Order: sequence, then C-alpha cells, then structure tokens
Amino acid sequence: MKYKIKFIAACVLIISLFACTFKSKPSGIMSGAWDGNTFTNEWANIKLTLPEDWIVVPEEQIQKFTDMSEQNADNLTEEDGITKEDIENLHSLSVRDFMVLSKNGPAVLLAEYVDYSSFSASFQMTAEHFLNGKKEFSEKNGVEFVELPSVIIAGEKYLTAVSHSPDLPTDSQVFVRVFDGAIINFHAIYPPELKQDIDALIASIEEAH
Repeated sequence: MKYKIKFIAACVLIISLFACTFKSKPSGIMSGAWDGNTFTNEWANIKLTLPEDWIVVPEEQIQKFTDMSEQNADNLTEEDGITKEDIENLHSLSVRDFMVLSKNGPAVLLAEYVDYSSFSASFQMTAEHFLNGKKEFSEKNGVEFVELPSVIIAGEKYLTAVSHSPDLPTDSQVFVRVFDGAIINFHAIYPPELKQDIDALIASIEEAH
C-alpha cells in the first residue's frame, strides 16, 4: 500500500498543474454516486462498473486534490485570457465526481466537470479550446503535449491528448467534451506500461440511460 499512498500524493502535484477544479458544485452540474462497485451519473450519462483490479479513492483524498488545485487557480492572471471576475468565480464552477486507482501499479482515473457557461465571452470554452489551453500551459512548462485521435466514450466523441514530462515517471492524459455548458473531462495519470489498463477502463464506461 505504500506505493499507492506515495502515488496519490504525487498525483496531487500533477493534477494541480493541469486542472482548475474546486470545492463547490455549480448549479448546472449534477454529481453521480457509487452503488457497490458501479458508478452512475445520469446528468453526464456515464456508468462505470469497476473491475476487480481497481479501487475507489476515498472522498478525503479527492478533497486534497481539490485544495491543491484551488491554490493553482489563484496563480491565474488576465494574461492567461481570463478576466478578474472569471478568476473570482472559478471556485464555484467545478466538481470532481470520482477517482479510481489501479491495484496493478500507479495509474489513476479522475472524472471532473467544469462549468464555463457564465464566463466572459473571451473565455467561452470548447473542447478544442480546452486542449489548446492545456497545450500552451504544457509547452510553457517544458512538458511534451501530443494530441491523439478522438475516442468514443459512452456513445459520445471525446477529444484526447497526452502530456509527458521528462522529470516524471507518468503520463497525463485528458479526454474532453462539451456538454450542457460544461467541460466533461476524464483525467488519467499512468506509467507507459499501464496505458492499456487505462484504455480498457475508459472503453468500459457505458451510457447511463
């Protein structure tokens, strides 16, 4: 279990660099729930039945990710293409829905939703804009960023890209689409040898209805 504890701590640092998601749930986004080993979110239309070699990360650990990302958001400036009002609103616009960790090694999958519908016109978001922002941020910090072919998750098209830093043993991959004024983002962190485990988990996500 020691590697899992250390890996969760490392994920805090990685996700705090690449995500801006926070404590409060915006009014337009609905959270899902676990029933045994099955997670369902009717709003996002996703259902995940967790394989035996994956475990659910406890809520208190997800909260640590949220606290770290909140600090990262405070570093945003208007030079990043976001207004002062947008920066003030960030803390009430996002939710982390679930996080699961592989038993086979340091691989994690996080589902997070970000509501951009109330942002200023200069910061309205599409999946393409979301990835472009990730790319610019990655390149600014010396991280390799590669866009990959889109994938179908629960019957919907998601754009995807992977980031790799030579200083880290894991890759960071996002799967994103726009829905109901929000970005739906599956964020995976994994070493290259466990990419097939992430791919299989992503492929197993079904439509909730």
